[in-house]
Amino acid sequence: MFVLFVFLQGFACLVVVLKPRTECRRWIAVTGLFAEVISELGCFSAMRLMQNIVPGKLSPDLMGHIWRLQRREDPLWKAVLSSVWFLLSRVLIVIVGMDAFLVKYRACAKYAIGTAKISDFVHCFLFLNQLLGVVHLNTFTTRRIATFVFGGEDGIVDRQEQNLLLAWGAKLFQKVWQRHGPARSLCIYITFSDMDMQKLLLSEDCNKKDQQLSPFGC
Repeated sequence: MFVLFVFLQGFACLVVVLKPRTECRRWIAVTGLFAEVISELGCFSAMRLMQNIVPGKLSPDLMGHIWRLQRREDPLWKAVLSSVWFLLSRVLIVIVGMDAFLVKYRACAKYAIGTAKISDFVHCFLFLNQLLGVVHLNTFTTRRIATFVFGGEDGIVDRQEQNLLLAWGAKLFQKVWQRHGPARSLCIYITFSDMDMQKLLLSEDCNKKDQQLSPFGC
């Protein structure tokens, strides 16, 4: 399911990039392709499904869903369907994610018990690497910064704020392409991280900061 979703998302982005209705849609699709699809493929594993039930991610998702229900942005039937899908999807994630973990754990167990070959350590290391990659920290922290900037006081990105975020990302990727050209732009797109986003969104005046800290002896 996770594999199918990622490939469908990537295919949809490619279709929009190649045949866009507007220039804005093209750059929104480019942003989605590099920020979402390629980023997900960078640490590809069926166990990645379990990132959606990690408390640090499940709690904000649940609060955001409840907030949207309280705002009554959608018709009643659509709100009921989205609530049912939210609950069922998390149950399916637990089942499929746990099954993927047990399959990989049993496959790795024979390499971890009673042997000391280099190849056995490699298999164990690969399994450990997949466990550590369940939550993709780069994507998670980038989304948290975007929520902090565009989500407002409530910390929840509504439809209008989501459109603003998409427009900002599309304009950013367009400007990078126009300034640096194809080769360097592709490198920037692939390596774009939360640190880059923080540098773009914040402007620090070192002289002013030193003046404010000097009375405190800092």
